[in-house]
Amino acid sequence: MRALIIFLVITGLLSFRSSTSATADKLVYIKNSSSLSIIGKTNVNTFKCRYDIEEISDPLQVGYTQIDETLTFNSAVLHLQNEYFDCGGKMINSDLHKLLDTPRHPEVTIDLQRVYPHPRIKNNYIAAVSITIAGVSKQYDMFLKVTPEDDLSVKGVLEIMLPDFNLEPPQKALGMIRVKDDLVIEFLLDLVEA
Repeated sequence: MRALIIFLVITGLLSFRSSTSATADKLVYIKNSSSLSIIGKTNVNTFKCRYDIEEISDPLQVGYTQIDETLTFNSAVLHLQNEYFDCGGKMINSDLHKLLDTPRHPEVTIDLQRVYPHPRIKNNYIAAVSITIAGVSKQYDMFLKVTPEDDLSVKGVLEIMLPDFNLEPPQKALGMIRVKDDLVIEFLLDLVEA
């Protein structure tokens, strides 16, 4: 989820060449070589739900203003349809949709708001994002590692807590199997400007 915002950030990061003010609107593609996963734990094992990146086929509109090395975004929202998360089995997929209240809230949104360079680590950035899950929005700061490969590669990890989104972790087998409160969102986004 957080990973998805990163692709928008990367487009702006390519523009950190001057210490002046600039405004831009760009189209960005997320390449199929990208990955986005939600990782969780139960008291029994670990599970991983992967997002089908191929479902993000349209370019994303990214609008931002750059002042010195800080990018402030006015349009950089990624909409992730819950139905494209695959946890590896029909029952666990059903549990995820129940947890996310998919019938009422069919998507997770990631709104990239601001990106600026990490003060001490080269090629690392801090991104301010707003994540909306099941109709509840929360603000996060997350670290991004940017690698200028053929195009641009952005890697990030963000830990979120289910209770922050008013979500109650599911239980199975009469409460003997319980999902823990924390989930990790990890992503590697390979981006290319349209």
